[in-house]
Amino acid sequence: MLKLNNKNKLFYSILSLLLLGLLASTLVAYSEVRHNLHKSLQEEQLLKANLASVQLSRWFNDNLDIIANFAKTMSDSDQPLRQNSNFEFYLNQTFKAKNFYYLYYGLESDGYSWFVNWDIPPGYDPRTRPWYQASKAAGKPVMTDPYLGFDANNQRYIAITAPIFRNEQFTGVVSGDLALDFVTQTVLDIKLGMGGYAFLAEQNGNILIHPNQELHNTGIKQLPGLNNRSLSSILSSSDKTLLNTQDFLYCSFPIANSDWYLVFTIPKRILNSVIVSNTLSLLAYFLAIFSFIALLFYTLNRKVLTPLMEFLEQDAITGLPNKKHFKQLVADQYLNPGQDGMLQIISIDDFNQLTATYPSQVINELQKQICSRIQSSFNDRSILGVFSESRFIGYSPNTEQLEERDRILQLQQLNDNLNRVYRIADHQLNCSIRIGASFFPQHGDGIESLIDKAFSVMALAKKQRKTDISIYSPDIDSQLSNDLLIASAIRNALRNKEFHMVYQPQYDFSNHKFNAVEALIRWNSKELQRTVSPYEFIPVAEASSLIIKLGYAVIEMVGQQISEWNKQEIKFDRVSINISPKQLQQDDFQLQLETILKKYGVSPDQVELEITETTLMEHPENSIHKLELLQQAGFTIAIDDFGTGYSSMQYLADIPLSKLKIDRAFITELETNKKNQLIVKMITDMALAMNFTVLAEGAETLDQVKRLNTMGCHMIQGYYYAKPMPSTDLLSFIRESHNSAAIGEFINGTIE
Repeated sequence: MLKLNNKNKLFYSILSLLLLGLLASTLVAYSEVRHNLHKSLQEEQLLKANLASVQLSRWFNDNLDIIANFAKTMSDSDQPLRQNSNFEFYLNQTFKAKNFYYLYYGLESDGYSWFVNWDIPPGYDPRTRPWYQASKAAGKPVMTDPYLGFDANNQRYIAITAPIFRNEQFTGVVSGDLALDFVTQTVLDIKLGMGGYAFLAEQNGNILIHPNQELHNTGIKQLPGLNNRSLSSILSSSDKTLLNTQDFLYCSFPIANSDWYLVFTIPKRILNSVIVSNTLSLLAYFLAIFSFIALLFYTLNRKVLTPLMEFLEQDAITGLPNKKHFKQLVADQYLNPGQDGMLQIISIDDFNQLTATYPSQVINELQKQICSRIQSSFNDRSILGVFSESRFIGYSPNTEQLEERDRILQLQQLNDNLNRVYRIADHQLNCSIRIGASFFPQHGDGIESLIDKAFSVMALAKKQRKTDISIYSPDIDSQLSNDLLIASAIRNALRNKEFHMVYQPQYDFSNHKFNAVEALIRWNSKELQRTVSPYEFIPVAEASSLIIKLGYAVIEMVGQQISEWNKQEIKFDRVSINISPKQLQQDDFQLQLETILKKYGVSPDQVELEITETTLMEHPENSIHKLELLQQAGFTIAIDDFGTGYSSMQYLADIPLSKLKIDRAFITELETNKKNQLIVKMITDMALAMNFTVLAEGAETLDQVKRLNTMGCHMIQGYYYAKPMPSTDLLSFIRESHNSAAIGEFINGTIE
């Protein structure tokens, strides 16, 4: 018998535990994977069924709309109904679309009828036909039950009919026939996969169309697993209904404007076989991966793990402890023993601009030199770490029991040292350094609290453009409390989708139409229990990464709205979206933007991106490059609030710009303020010379509009024409404006 030493016993014990864990995990995974696969496959089939039912319902509804619209035209017309060449021409043109087998109308007074493609036999009276009687009885557009045609081929038809009313009196019927064979083939062509098929049934349970022709005109109760109770459950709802039987999965969808239901049947036997096959495949992959991990874990030893842990705990460029390791070191060495000290966040404010200007080798060397200068200012017991690529974090224990003013002096000396010129290769770099500090234990009893306090005071100082060195004090909490409440509410609002969009139309002098709109965000906060102005919550979002999430939420909502307008054939030349500086500087901004718009089927040429002068001046070269790529992708670019910033004329000439939006500050007193008039005229003349479109914001009076038109502005946006409004109100405004000769081509090309 083989004897095992203690080392082997330990090895096999660990191996046995791993195998037991593998077995237990496999059993749990099998149960979970099988359940999820069953659910996902079932949902996949139901999604296919839903799409098929929507397509069939849309096809019926499109044909119903054709008949209903023609019936309405005849009802509203003052022309005679008998032998009317206009009506006959319209029916002939409609018939050429080959939607209908027959197309005709009949009159109530004397039985007069006219068919596009059928010679009416003597004695034919449409009033005796089932399609005529069904439409007359319903008093609205309907689809009739299948009936036997009057022609010689004994063809069965489904009639789509609509009544004609004149002076509220029933006058006749317009009807189009669909061959039942064609509808049957359409239903039978629906492919679900996994042995699934579709059939058409009436609400009373009579089967109209079924892949098994022997079941035509029989009761649905003859199908497996169906009885009177199940029949009532799947053929009585106005929405999708799902029914599970022992052998089949049934799902019914109502067909609009009829008492028909499209019923889908999926055999569970085939569904279960696919589930078993996929489940076993997934488990095989799972077992292989788990076994590989177990083997890899066994083969590792301390010679591999120790260097790896050291690597994971250090910054690759400077060799300093990373953020996580720094926190642990400070907590273990100073905070837990109760050694008071000062925590410092040292931030390179212009780091993004530096990285956009210099190659990575120069930036890496810069980080090393900054690290060296900080270490030269720290004593031997201080700990320095890397918080992020643009920030260092340090903790200096107060072993010498220095007064607060002495520690502030140390911070000032450190800041002076860090703000000296950095010489790297052939470059001379100047950095903008900002320091935020908090004291232990006065400002917090844990590392996270100290970091939060240092960051909050530094962020507030930056926002208020105060000193580069800031030390936390309790008074700062009250200053930050409102911003923190709003920031917290923004996060919850994003999760709860509390934000919504309004749209302000833009008037074009050249064609006297509202050709474009600007999308503006609004917020009714449940948490704050009030409506929060954009002037209040956008600066808070701008001060953090929330503006990026908020920006993508805006793009998502606007993309969805444009998609809905496209489906309704409502066309604007451009829909403007405001883009924040932080969002534009994201490496994947264009990819994210295009992905969202593509999801909703929106073309880039329908979207105008508005940036501010601040956006341009923070990172000019990088911003221009990004804007050029966006323009090449089809987007148009506009500068918002022009005239309030400090744009360089050189950069303005380099931007792939299409539009300048003059800030409302110059428009408010345009009638009386000569300087504003001069500024607006200068901006307009410059823009015209550079071939830019000029839009003036904030016009509220007729006199302002007239002056702006005279000065050469192309477009106006302001309360004189319209306030920002929800999309539903926008369409009403557009139509009303058209009626007053101020609207152009938006719906179906041209409204006449």
